[in-house]
Amino acid sequence: MPFLSFQQPTYERFVNMVMIDGKKQTARRVLWDAFARIREKGHDPQAVFTGALENALPMMEMRTPKTGGAGMVPFPLAPKRAEGIAMKWLVSAARKRNSSSSMDARLANELLQAYQNKGSAVGRRETVHKMALANQASAHFRWRGSNVPGSVDLDSRKQYRPVGRRSLRRFQGAFSKRREPPP
Repeated sequence: MPFLSFQQPTYERFVNMVMIDGKKQTARRVLWDAFARIREKGHDPQAVFTGALENALPMMEMRTPKTGGAGMVPFPLAPKRAEGIAMKWLVSAARKRNSSSSMDARLANELLQAYQNKGSAVGRRETVHKMALANQASAHFRWRGSNVPGSVDLDSRKQYRPVGRRSLRRFQGAFSKRREPPP
């Protein structure tokens, strides 16, 4: 039975992304048929699915802050949210394909292209990372682009830099010797 072999939380979450109007069994059948098409092309469907998901996984997300006019600001993503965004990108890219074939064929083609670091979902991830690197000056946290193109190096160490007279005295007072009051 294919249901038992594909019953994993990641697959179920992906099925929920594919599902329209609460038709979960139809969405499951679309995923199983896409896996069957991938198997017919000579690939392991589970390896293709995990590889496609990893290749479409974003590290950063662009948000508009509630305060200030900084524009779009890059934020790091939690792994669960990044996985959900990658799944949404894969499903939307499969839906937007201009072929007259069925959804399972379009999904299989999109998964295979994402597995090979091609396709719309991977392109969307690259676009988001380029925007994050371009807007790194407006970030509220310290991070910089690493030497590897397309990757982002997060630096969570925040340094305290006192600004103003009072905060500077408070900062210096913590390191100076305690003065004894005069007798």
